[in-house]
Amino acid sequence: MKHRSLLRIATFAVALIALAGCRDSGEEMEEARISTRVNLGDTVSETPLLPAKEMRAVWMATVYGIDWPNTLYTQAAQKRLYTKYLDSLKALNINTVFFQVRSMADAFYNSPYEPWSRFITGQVNKNPGYDVLKFLIDEAHKRCMSFHAWINPYRIATRSDNTKSFPALDSRIPKTLIKDYNKIRVFNPALPETRAYLDTIVKDLITKYNVDGIHMDDYFYPSLTSGESMNDDAEYKKYGGSFSDITNWRRENVNLMVQSLQKVIRETRREVVFSISPQGNVENDYNGQYADVAKWMSRGWLDVMIPQIYYPTGTASTNFNARLDWWSSHAYRCNLLIGYGVYRFDPNSTTAKFRTNAMLAEQFALAAKKKKVTGAVLYSTISLKNNKCDVKSVIRKQYAKKALIPFYGKYTQVKPSAPENVELVKGGTLCWDPVKDCYYAVYSSNGDHKTATLEAVTTSTSYALSREGKYFVTAVSKKDNAESAISTILLCKKADIPTGITEVRIDK
Repeated sequence: MKHRSLLRIATFAVALIALAGCRDSGEEMEEARISTRVNLGDTVSETPLLPAKEMRAVWMATVYGIDWPNTLYTQAAQKRLYTKYLDSLKALNINTVFFQVRSMADAFYNSPYEPWSRFITGQVNKNPGYDVLKFLIDEAHKRCMSFHAWINPYRIATRSDNTKSFPALDSRIPKTLIKDYNKIRVFNPALPETRAYLDTIVKDLITKYNVDGIHMDDYFYPSLTSGESMNDDAEYKKYGGSFSDITNWRRENVNLMVQSLQKVIRETRREVVFSISPQGNVENDYNGQYADVAKWMSRGWLDVMIPQIYYPTGTASTNFNARLDWWSSHAYRCNLLIGYGVYRFDPNSTTAKFRTNAMLAEQFALAAKKKKVTGAVLYSTISLKNNKCDVKSVIRKQYAKKALIPFYGKYTQVKPSAPENVELVKGGTLCWDPVKDCYYAVYSSNGDHKTATLEAVTTSTSYALSREGKYFVTAVSKKDNAESAISTILLCKKADIPTGITEVRIDK
């Protein structure tokens, strides 16, 4: 570890540590150890248990600017809105963002295959003047939040009816791949070339950007207007092969797309989590969008399934309870998160149970009883901001304690080394040596073989303690969230905590 010139006097170093509990790279902490080393922390011999991990996420929709940038077309305003969102989410102990980076054959980054999204600047293919996606990812990672890139696989454009024209097709998009319907233009799901095109899009994205996941939403075969035909007899004749039923052939087209994307992700960056959020109504998935979600889960073609169970609780087979039971019992070879439609909670809702926040708490409790469920995704960010029916109070209570994100890889996880040289220095600051390519979890121990409490998640190699207790640290891989064994446990006494100082933490 490098040492800077020790020109600072010890008292200045102590004050700096106490007031700025998180520092980058550990260099200043090394100075502090040398200039203030008093071996304050007594070692504690016990084996605490780590708390359960949980993904707590939100969808951040960009189509039509719903959540972001919300008609804000200047760089400064966009950055301000996004960081404000992240800070408010982190305050709720939410640890993951599913951000829509491709909603209509467009891009929130400089893509060689598709135009800059018009939802960023108000104009199609206008360069916004900064690397939007890098900014979005970096800001999430600064806060130790995961960033999943949300894409729509097939949708290109929409219109009110077939008397209107679709927007001009970008010259980079092959015309041979498109299929037009009364209200929607899509990439033709029947074509092998469509699958190859989507593979190229995803490979380019995960190669150039440090996203933690690739996520698809609930648009597969298009939902058509009354009396409208899928108009795919010619493709069925050419590619249908041995399929005697055209509906099964359509399902196979979507199956092949899902399998192919998984293969690309695994071969390019296997740590990238692949997730899909179909409709909670499995019958409509199967018969309307030709998405055989049960097969995807049984074959392990994705890492995480996130059904959108946007229904009230009740006794009918279409209610939240029954949907939750079905998804929980069929998530054989993938992890399961539950998608909650917090946007539906409104005092003026036509559904009585959505007029207060009581049902959201009930649904969280029902999901918590399912062992397969490892988290939740909330739709959407602006709905949390608007906070109708005070849904935030339910979420704040549900997420009262912090949680780390689970390891979702379909390979044997390689845990990083535990942090070494954990020390308690004057000023009541816990500090440790850095572990390569990791962020850190700071815990307080509640006793031998008792579940510890996660106090903080940080990119720093120090943490300013605010109360007495027994503390330890783990390293968490930035690549896939694999967590190390625990460090040495140190006892922090009341006398070690300075009085009259307001705790300040600066994560870099």
